[in-house]
Amino acid sequence: MAVLGIIVATLFVLSTTVPILSVLFLGFVGYLFALVLALAGAPDLAMTQFSVETLSVLVLLYAIKGVRLVEPRRFSVRSIEIVVSSLVGIGVTLATAMASLSTKESRLREYFAETSWLEAHGRNVVNVILVDFRALDTLGEITVLGVAALGIYLLLSSKSQGHSP
Repeated sequence: MAVLGIIVATLFVLSTTVPILSVLFLGFVGYLFALVLALAGAPDLAMTQFSVETLSVLVLLYAIKGVRLVEPRRFSVRSIEIVVSSLVGIGVTLATAMASLSTKESRLREYFAETSWLEAHGRNVVNVILVDFRALDTLGEITVLGVAALGIYLLLSSKSQGHSP
């Protein structure tokens, strides 16, 4: 049911000429995707998706303040864009499905389960992977989030002082 909601909301985003409705329904697509993640047994990913979606919707709503209605394009150009986008989406979905159906044996689960306690003295394997085994990657992600937050702050403060970005 959530997947059907995602499809309907996406079609509405594509068909509307009102920017605020586009952003709101795009956010609705993200929230429904978070629901799909939660139902699939990934509550951590669902909460991350929900948080990122909320922040994205708020920033986009602020960014499009005062934007006029979008002029509808010719049907032929729009239909070509929809067909190409749909084909790319189907291709990515099929590639992901094929990769997840791979039967290649992986020993990563056993490796991290064994070494997380022996080498890092941690029982929570996910935390050990993030903090000890992939610390540099996690630091990079935190840096990206910090720079994005700084950019949002500067964007908001420049608009409140009357400067255009």
